[in-house]
Amino acid sequence: MIKSNLSIFFFLVLLSFSFQHLLVSSSSTSLEIRALRGDTHAQISLGHREFSRTPPKYLNSLFWFEMSANNGHPDSCHWLGNFYKMGLGVPKNQEIAIRWWMRGADLGAVKCMEELFIYYIQIDDQHSAYAWLEFLLERQNDHAFVAKQHNRQDKNFLINIKKAKESIEAWLKKNQEFTPLEPLGEYSKFSNLNLPNGDKYLGTTINGVPNGYGYRIKPTGEAFMGSFKVGKANGLGKLFNKNGKISHEGLWENGLPIN
Repeated sequence: MIKSNLSIFFFLVLLSFSFQHLLVSSSSTSLEIRALRGDTHAQISLGHREFSRTPPKYLNSLFWFEMSANNGHPDSCHWLGNFYKMGLGVPKNQEIAIRWWMRGADLGAVKCMEELFIYYIQIDDQHSAYAWLEFLLERQNDHAFVAKQHNRQDKNFLINIKKAKESIEAWLKKNQEFTPLEPLGEYSKFSNLNLPNGDKYLGTTINGVPNGYGYRIKPTGEAFMGSFKVGKANGLGKLFNKNGKISHEGLWENGLPIN
């Protein structure tokens, strides 16, 4: 449970890291730190905040929703699937969309099951479509999609739906820990680090090395907030100049921007 003096703690941490130039208020700073520490509600709030900006900050929104989805939030999986379905801030990728919806469906998200039923109907894979419809109605038997049930009685059709359900269940069991992001790992933790090159880091680590989500700031004042892998920027993130203005935001690989 968050203690009443947590805002003071956050202020001291941010002061020591000189992160206050990154954000416009201490309350937004506190929200981002809470999100980086794994607070699902904070992650969702930030995701919606970035999506609601004018114009929307799709990449930033996706960044926070990926975090909440990885924390097991079903609706975040649905939102992420739609990001990839519609190409909001990322290239359209139906395969990734489907995998996020399947992850959400496994967590009980009815909206994800709806998307999967509609998708398989559209590509004329009726066995998979009606398998997902059965999963949906098992979850919510009064759902509006009850009217979409088939009335076919031929044995082969029913057998193939059953096989499709078994195949889906087997995939979900095998990929229960699936995430499109790099996993943080068994020994990950939230750390406050002074790195060998003089940089300071606040975020998730594995064996003392930045891995996952965090802030990294140079002695010159330049900073990066985003996803790390083995100490380098990898995935979504944004770079700030020494004046606190965003100089680049997008996708990164091995410490370098790729878009």
